[in-house]
Amino acid sequence: MLNRSSVPANSKINHFFVNEAEKYILSQGTAVYCVKDNSCDVLRVEFFYSGGVIHQQRKGQAIAAANLLPEGTSHKTAEEIAKSLDFFGAYLQTSANRDESSVTLYCLPKHLKNCFIELREILQDACYPETEVSVYQSNVLQTLEINEEKTAYLAKRAFNKAIYGEEFPYGSSVNQQDINNISRETLLEFSRAKFKRLPKYIIISGNVSQELIQQLELLFSGFEPHELIASPQNNVSNIYQPSRLFVEKKNATQSSVKIGKRFINRENNDYREMTVVNMLLGGYFGSRLMKNIREEKGLTYGIYSSIEPLFYGSAFSISVELNNELIGVGVEEIFKELEKLRSTLVSENELEVVRNYYLGSFLRGFDGVFSLASYCKTLIDYNLDYTYYYDYLNVINNITPERIMDLSKKYLNPTDMSVVIAGKKNV
Repeated sequence: MLNRSSVPANSKINHFFVNEAEKYILSQGTAVYCVKDNSCDVLRVEFFYSGGVIHQQRKGQAIAAANLLPEGTSHKTAEEIAKSLDFFGAYLQTSANRDESSVTLYCLPKHLKNCFIELREILQDACYPETEVSVYQSNVLQTLEINEEKTAYLAKRAFNKAIYGEEFPYGSSVNQQDINNISRETLLEFSRAKFKRLPKYIIISGNVSQELIQQLELLFSGFEPHELIASPQNNVSNIYQPSRLFVEKKNATQSSVKIGKRFINRENNDYREMTVVNMLLGGYFGSRLMKNIREEKGLTYGIYSSIEPLFYGSAFSISVELNNELIGVGVEEIFKELEKLRSTLVSENELEVVRNYYLGSFLRGFDGVFSLASYCKTLIDYNLDYTYYYDYLNVINNITPERIMDLSKKYLNPTDMSVVIAGKKNV
């Protein structure tokens, strides 16, 4: 009989293994990474392009071109395309972020050939109908108007500007005029340069067969090589100066505060250890910031810290919503927590709780073939191999209070932090 009166013994996790991706090279030269799971009934096929905001020639161009890609060809309307994919039980998702564009197809293996026929037409013959462009502009303008009423949006926009500079795409933002300037011609221009060419790489996850690779060969037959993009790294200012910005939003009942700085990226040897430090500081519900600012002081419902790595930069930030009259107290307490990490050793008990939480969260992230594919993408983007993840356990298990203090002194100096506040001005 199981003795339910005794707590199960803890066991330390020292190693794990995942289903690593297999790599193929198409005859056209494009790399294909396959994460196989024959028990999965669905295929996810992801095509990635050097077509993010960082690569656009006009503001709003990349996201609009990706979102409107399946909204009509020379021979089919958006409705006809949607019905055709729906008939085969497929789902097509197109998107763009600051670094890249992607086209993702979910389908059953038995309908792959028909879905690829539809996809080829979309990639080669997207025509961006004027009516669809107009509807898209109206929707985005409405969303922008709503967002500009939110202090969290205003703070994030100002924070990105402070960290990266307005001249670099990571720090820029769109306004109403930028959206109105989007035209069918500019979208066709972007599509010709990106989606009518081969993707930079492909990730397939699920029940992958050799037939699928052959279908990919047919799908991209006759496509031009993907556009080689020079690194925009030289356009990123190496000079970062901490700043204090206030964005006034009259009648705001609360203010949004973002505190942070330009940060290290995944290639840096300290990055993985700093994710542990971030977890301790504000990365989960039991973090120091949450205990102090929320539970002890009652200043907010929630406060978190995070590290956002991008291809050509990275940012560390702390985000919190505060009553207007409590901003000064909240910022002061945040800085106190930063200084505490830099001056006082973390107790072994507290560190053990963080380790256990992080290990559980980290390993759960590898549950499922689609999650494995997402982790594979990180390795591709940053030119890493699977030892990066296997060694992560050692990083989490072996980090010491002394090391946490050293890293905090190196990377979490409050005087290096920018402070951005969006809300009502106190008189």
